[in-house]
Amino acid sequence: MNGGQKIYEDRLQEFNATHTGKNPYPKDGRFELMRSLNKYNKRIDTAYFPQRLENFSPYPSDHAYRNLITAERDLIDGIEQTQPIQRMSLIHAEQLLNYKFNEAMDCLRDDIWIFRLPTGIGKTRRIKELDEVTLAFPTNNLKREVYSEREDATSATLTPEFPVFTDEVLNEGIQRLFKAGFVKQVHKLLWDLTKGLGCGTNDQQLAQAYIDKNQAVQHSVGSVFTTHSRAIHTPFSHDTIIFDEDPLSLLLDVDTLKIADLKKIKKKSRSILFGHYRTSLIGLQRYLEGVEEGEILTLPDEHKVDIANEWQHIMQTEGITSNIMKFLGCTYFYKDESDRDLIHFIHKEKLPDDKKIIIMSATIPVEIYKELYGERVNVIDITDVTHRGSITQHTKYSYSRNSLAQRLEQANTKLNKRPTITFKSFNEQIDNATPDMWFGNCSGYNNYTGISINVLGTPHKHNAQYLLIGKVLGVPVDTFNRGFRMQMVE
Repeated sequence: MNGGQKIYEDRLQEFNATHTGKNPYPKDGRFELMRSLNKYNKRIDTAYFPQRLENFSPYPSDHAYRNLITAERDLIDGIEQTQPIQRMSLIHAEQLLNYKFNEAMDCLRDDIWIFRLPTGIGKTRRIKELDEVTLAFPTNNLKREVYSEREDATSATLTPEFPVFTDEVLNEGIQRLFKAGFVKQVHKLLWDLTKGLGCGTNDQQLAQAYIDKNQAVQHSVGSVFTTHSRAIHTPFSHDTIIFDEDPLSLLLDVDTLKIADLKKIKKKSRSILFGHYRTSLIGLQRYLEGVEEGEILTLPDEHKVDIANEWQHIMQTEGITSNIMKFLGCTYFYKDESDRDLIHFIHKEKLPDDKKIIIMSATIPVEIYKELYGERVNVIDITDVTHRGSITQHTKYSYSRNSLAQRLEQANTKLNKRPTITFKSFNEQIDNATPDMWFGNCSGYNNYTGISINVLGTPHKHNAQYLLIGKVLGVPVDTFNRGFRMQMVE
């Protein structure tokens, strides 16, 4: 590569001069040198890639690997059990769960109790009969399903779901407000509807019934069945909130903003001569257009504009898909490196400080909760339980979207004839793919209880989610420390 020596020296000097925090290579610049080489490899005219094994190896068995790098990596990849795992019996696990759960319920402090539990231990069955608590579920469907299975349903109540009005224009406008994050303004609109402003009698009654039910539920002494989001944002009267499944995606909420959505919002000018003019978001729009890609930033105070009074313009604007209100209160944001119109941001919420919180999940990231809430967190880990069934894993390929696309026929021949959860975009191509469940839409379903299933694929979140969550947790994610690479996991 022409100029290789000079690039090496320049990058080494730049790294040592600008890097802050822990330096993985204090005496040389290998870490950042490879980043420079990767940039050159993105261009066909400067790239160097390892030769494909099929181009030079005389051994057909080698051709299963793309090149020497992947051959070496695939050979050492996989799961190695270095020592026996001491698993408790299911009966012991159930007894321990009951004992620790009662201990958490009896605790008088406003602690956060995290129960890491094996799938199928019956956590939902354990909590559905409780009295005088708030029970929070991932979806409205699961909320209704568990409520319907409660033995004494009259001693509990459901939070109402938002009404569908007879006026379709009104429904469309409300949906636009919800998408843009104008939740408070929607509730203000509901109060206007109860007075008959801008609606017919039927819609007036629907709005009044929804508000009356909400108020009754909010002050209910009996148990309340609700969703994760409402449990976080609504002050129910109970001292204890129990989350069925992990609500972390709402507490560290990573979302996107399209700058183009800010351009769509316009007011009508009184003067026909001047036509439309932009709202107070024009300054924010210009600021975001000038932001450098990839740099994690906080939103300057001068751009945290109050647009609450502009909700009527939002309601009348088609095509907005960004939660603008949430972005204006974001903790950090950064512009996508490959799409200058796309802003990734994280909005940090808090669990109530004045209530006891119990979270029950099989996949909860305990360390993140400890970092967020410190000594308030108590962890009950009951995950190493003897399995009743068996788990068979194929680890030779990653089965990411790209990997799966290359091996569809092979994957279908390996799958047993049973329901298969995979990427939504592959549902039509995978035999027996579940029509109602896919990666990103698995929480809150009990459809396949007691049934053997296949899980095909390795879903990855956008890098933005890892970087922004890391930033909130204090992990160094500057440009020199954010490289994603193969790692050993214990």
